[in-house]
Amino acid sequence: MGLLKTGFACFTTKAFTFSGRSSRYEYWSMLVISILFPLLYLVLGIFLGPILSSVFKGSKSLIYIMSLPFILFVIASISLSCRRLHDLGYSGWLYPMLTACVIGFGTLFVFPFGIGGMAHDLIGVVYVFFGILQAVMFLAMMFKKGESGGNKYGFEPRVG
Repeated sequence: MGLLKTGFACFTTKAFTFSGRSSRYEYWSMLVISILFPLLYLVLGIFLGPILSSVFKGSKSLIYIMSLPFILFVIASISLSCRRLHDLGYSGWLYPMLTACVIGFGTLFVFPFGIGGMAHDLIGVVYVFFGILQAVMFLAMMFKKGESGGNKYGFEPRVG
């Protein structure tokens, strides 16, 4: 099965499945889709935006309609990450712990250094350090080969 076909199959058939296991190939094919999807969505928005905005005429329902696919996409990405962790033999609950500091790292762009004085700067440095460290750890885990055979989360996923 091709890379894009595997990514779309993962998004359409297993989007809300948090149990079971996912192979590296399935994870990385979904990552390719997660890069291509927003680009396609942006192009569609550029061309269809003026048409849709004239139809909805200032209504906020257009914002809700346009954000729904992204919300579904985030849920599908989280479920895939949990299944990928299952393939490595870890609980899916490790995912929120691995992303906690990355989210904290992201908040630094909303609340930049220097607002709260020296203590805030120190907290910011700690967030940046652990955010980068955990992002690298998570990325390295996603490259790691899964457990051979079955584990407590299911049988070894088929590749391709």
